[in-house]
Amino acid sequence: MSLSAFFRWLERHFRNTALMILFLAALNLGVYVLVLATGGIKYVYSHSMYIPILLAGFIFGARGGVLAGLAGGVVLGPFMPIETATGEPQLLLNWVYRTGLFTLIGLFNGVAVEMLRLQLRENEWLARHDPFTRLPNRVALMEYIEASGREGGVAGTTSSALFAVFAENLMEVGATFGVRISDEIMVQMHDRLLSLFPHGTPVFSPQPRELSVILPCRGPDEAREEMDRISAAMKEPFVLPDMSLHVEAVTGCVMLEKNGEDGHSVLRKADIAAHTAGRKGEESLLYDSELDGTIAENLEMLGALKGAMEKGELLLHYQPKVSMGDGRVVGAESLLRWMHPVRGLVYPGSFVPQAEKSNLMNALTEWVVNAALDQVVRWREEGIILSLAVNVSARDLTSPRFGEMILEALTRRGLDGESLELEITESAIMEDPQQAIELLKRFSDVRVVISIDDFGTGYSSLQYLSRFPATVIKVDQSFVRNLRSDDGARHIIDAAVRLAHALGMEVVVEGVESEETFEMLREMGCDIAQGYGVSPPLSEEDFRGWFFSRAMNG
Repeated sequence: MSLSAFFRWLERHFRNTALMILFLAALNLGVYVLVLATGGIKYVYSHSMYIPILLAGFIFGARGGVLAGLAGGVVLGPFMPIETATGEPQLLLNWVYRTGLFTLIGLFNGVAVEMLRLQLRENEWLARHDPFTRLPNRVALMEYIEASGREGGVAGTTSSALFAVFAENLMEVGATFGVRISDEIMVQMHDRLLSLFPHGTPVFSPQPRELSVILPCRGPDEAREEMDRISAAMKEPFVLPDMSLHVEAVTGCVMLEKNGEDGHSVLRKADIAAHTAGRKGEESLLYDSELDGTIAENLEMLGALKGAMEKGELLLHYQPKVSMGDGRVVGAESLLRWMHPVRGLVYPGSFVPQAEKSNLMNALTEWVVNAALDQVVRWREEGIILSLAVNVSARDLTSPRFGEMILEALTRRGLDGESLELEITESAIMEDPQQAIELLKRFSDVRVVISIDDFGTGYSSLQYLSRFPATVIKVDQSFVRNLRSDDGARHIIDAAVRLAHALGMEVVVEGVESEETFEMLREMGCDIAQGYGVSPPLSEEDFRGWFFSRAMNG
């Protein structure tokens, strides 16, 4: 039994005042009999009175210690002779002094014990609450799940669900406005959840940026309804002094098993559902056992990625770009592949999204840039004079080493900037437009080709677009795919072509799958085509053969 548990036991069994008085009276009477029987106050047994005084202070605190001290002083005072054999009484000053000493000892002991109890209660509270938001934490949640399992469910029900609400952009809010603002948002999110559910429903904060609540649910359909309610509540802006902020909240849910599943396992499943929902761009998701395998596989792939770079398991394929005017091959896009020793050829969609959320993305981009430029050098030795395009992520643009890495890679190989094209999405640029513009101007100064990738799908501002040192706009393939059936897609491509040409840029269209589509886009004024209608991505050897075959056939 812990000390805290022992104190709680004492408080339950000795909180009655009458019981306290009887207990102290019995102890004092016992000491009185002992001292009297052993010869009187002059003998050592009189010190045994400290036992009930200290015990009373320990059990009842300062009040009990003081009362025990006063009672002990009186018991061993006028009613106790110095020596029973002679019957000599004590001097008044002696027993008054002794009474005062007993009282002080009882007081100090009781105060010390009360301070200890207070500290233990505070430690227990801190163990179950976040000290900054003051919200119940993971320990409290685990205890609640365990208690609910013992009692047969939440609120007397036999079926319930755990909901995990994750604030995806709260770290960004904290970095921008300070952690006190992010803490305040967590408190407001907590209050909103409390307002949605019956009074007394506890809401927990098991980890930073996450809230959890357990609700009675009869099945998955009811759980989805609750998730919709939670998502709707989190969409409202959070009002703070001098500002209102939006929080990107995702919700994961797992139905609780009737066999009393371990709380940590339950929370892990809800977290998996929430993080999967965020990765898919959804507001909420109900846990399914298949998610376990997907998450584990993604983490395993990410863990093996660094080793793959060192072991030479990564490689590039190249998808050609051709001029729509004369059919010349004008470049190619470098597409990353992973020759996994177990899974075989793995495409970037299986590992790049996870890498973009980690520091591995910078190392991965550096590997691709160096591999692409090495390829440029090898091809030039064979008479293939082409630039290669490399995709750049938002994490790359914010890396302090990225600019130097690009320039050093070109200088080390004696290549000019036109040998390399950087494809950057609108959304990546718009995360920090000013910083992106300054970095891209450095590249433009050495004639590195800047291409705005997936144009039309992001949220760039025309004000910034005119300032970007880009020379290429790459129209997203989703518009090309619907070209023949969607008038809106044709108008968007036409507008993009006019805008690009007005700004002195070339237009690349990706996703060109047929000769008919090629001709339509050429007539609309597009400059360069890329897609399976031109060529699928090719290995180094296949690209070499394709290039020389095309050159020979005119």
